[in-house]
Amino acid sequence: MRWPRNTGGSIDTVTGARFPVMLYDELVIRRSLRDFVRSGLRPVGAYRAILDGRSFACVRGAWAIWIPALQTKFLNSIDGKLACLSRRAPPREGVSGSGRLASRWGSYSLEAWRRAYETPVSRRVAENVVAATRLHEAGLGPRVLGLCLARRFRDGARSDRSFAAGFVVEDAALKAPSPPATHAQLIAAGVRPDRINSAVRQQVNGYVVDLNSAVGVVPVDAEAEVAAVEARIAVAMSSNICPMPSRAADR
Repeated sequence: MRWPRNTGGSIDTVTGARFPVMLYDELVIRRSLRDFVRSGLRPVGAYRAILDGRSFACVRGAWAIWIPALQTKFLNSIDGKLACLSRRAPPREGVSGSGRLASRWGSYSLEAWRRAYETPVSRRVAENVVAATRLHEAGLGPRVLGLCLARRFRDGARSDRSFAAGFVVEDAALKAPSPPATHAQLIAAGVRPDRINSAVRQQVNGYVVDLNSAVGVVPVDAEAEVAAVEARIAVAMSSNICPMPSRAADR
């Protein structure tokens, strides 16, 4: 897929127009026995992402779905809100006030989990995009190429009543290795690392790619930029003017 070149510069805080948008009708995530066996019985290879009928191998992580062939990352969501699919995450109903759980779950308080689960996925995508852009400009992360949206989202047997949102970003695994980024460098780039420092610990080729957690990576003093990207997502979802991706061969 060919994208318009991202020429750099600040994000337009009025329109968020720095990033092109790819709009799909439907994203479906399905288990794939073929890929499960092919990957050596590892869960990371056990899923396919089906975008408007075209099937691609994907990695289904705790917070996001990564489609290498399209350099596309959709954040996990349920009914338009951020979701964590890790077996170690607390159940959504347990942090809503109706459940009876301990005050902490793993590395985070239940209040932190509640705030994460209540975050609109469009907001979290916007925070990811602004943070990733700052990291790239500082030489610490891959370049963001655009936004990606799907009007309908189905994950296995669950049918989301909302949409899927994410972004297109260079594959750090294909970039030339770089010295690992440090916590201090992230701060200097205007990005606050996640609370458990996964962004620094789990780099790929020396690039920061892991931005999400119950208290994830966020850009500092960036409300106008985040709001602009979030508004661009809202406009794209309500229109039919977004360019569709070219029909590439299924991977």
